[in-house]
Amino acid sequence: MKIHALYHRAAHGHPGRRTEQLILTLAGIQGHFPTSPVRQVLATDLHTLHQLGLEPGVLKEDLVLQDIDLHALASGSELVFGAVRLRLTVHCEPCKQVGTSVSTRTLMHRRGYLMQIMAPGPLTLGSPGHVRSDVYEEIPYRAVDRVAWYLRRLDGPIASTQLMEALGLPMGMCRALPRMLRHIDPTDAGKVTFKSAERRARAERLATQARGQI
Repeated sequence: MKIHALYHRAAHGHPGRRTEQLILTLAGIQGHFPTSPVRQVLATDLHTLHQLGLEPGVLKEDLVLQDIDLHALASGSELVFGAVRLRLTVHCEPCKQVGTSVSTRTLMHRRGYLMQIMAPGPLTLGSPGHVRSDVYEEIPYRAVDRVAWYLRRLDGPIASTQLMEALGLPMGMCRALPRMLRHIDPTDAGKVTFKSAERRARAERLATQARGQI
């Protein structure tokens, strides 16, 4: 496995500029827009791009790898490039804004792999790397499963917006959060706090209904 292409993206949604090096920090890619730790790096591979009939950079990825089928790896695996260590978190969600002729259905689990930077350093074009399997806990892909997974590991309360950011989920999904909480353990669901009184009341009603079903 080695690095085939790197892209610098100063703002979300902007086309990337090919570069020979990216500097990775624990806060994200230097010079890139801030994002959740779950979504610090988006990578894909030549194998997937060739299957989709797409050129590198089209899927708005930061990193393109060769000699690997990245999407076949399990969440929790780790990519190592010298001092840099990247944790594979979840597959990136298909998005219509990518602007390709490929359908979102075809892009499911093939849009790219999101990663968290576990050890910082430079990523350089052409650098070799290797994979370490089962290094970290697997993060669920489905939003409701991801919420349940995170809340189980949490000791105290968390605001709904903080939960979305921590999990790398869009803020617009806060509207669907009360319904998701209905499908998880009521004790864990009660850890989520809402800024909106109406939304909080709805979440409490759904949690009460869930208790009656268990």
